[in-house]
Amino acid sequence: MGKTRLNGLFAFVVAAVVLGPGIVRADPLASLQDAQERLLRSAQAGKANAAAPAVATPALSQFTANGAVAVADSDGGCETSAILSGCSSSDCLQLQVSGPLAASSPVGKSTVAACLTLYLPSGTGLCYDEQGNGTITATNGATLRFATGGKMCFSDAGSSFDLYITEGGVTFEGGTGAFASAVGEGHLSFPLIITSSGTATGEFNMIGNLAK
Repeated sequence: MGKTRLNGLFAFVVAAVVLGPGIVRADPLASLQDAQERLLRSAQAGKANAAAPAVATPALSQFTANGAVAVADSDGGCETSAILSGCSSSDCLQLQVSGPLAASSPVGKSTVAACLTLYLPSGTGLCYDEQGNGTITATNGATLRFATGGKMCFSDAGSSFDLYITEGGVTFEGGTGAFASAVGEGHLSFPLIITSSGTATGEFNMIGNLAK
């Protein structure tokens, strides 16, 4: 915001009015006082009309979090899922994700707990809509909440496993402690391996920009 500073005023105004053949000069002191008053009024008006200081925008910094996580599945959608209203136990599946993370500053070593809803009605092919919410908890107890949405697609099959990959956007939505006002967005990549015995493991990979 610009500032008007009056460090001193030195003005000498000489007014001349021609009356017939003669020239009459105005009083220099009176002219000086008049000029000072006009400048002072102008400065005061400028201060009154000056814009309020802009609210500082928090600085975004790159944020990453990754780690091997455990996955448990069950019928129906997550309670926090936006597509839950269209879900039933026959066309929705929820994935409960949990495990340790290695995250960049300002989160650091942490854990994740998330619930992802897969919408998989019959005839939709090899890719399924995915929505979910989760929380990343730092070792000091501060939490960072996020929401995600995208697609989970079948990628590969082996003699004893199936590989699925989730790709989606991420929005950071505050939390607690140092992350109570956190904002930002990013991307989630989540390969998921389901073995023939029914166990599931995943590799949680998140990258984005975060501001506390």
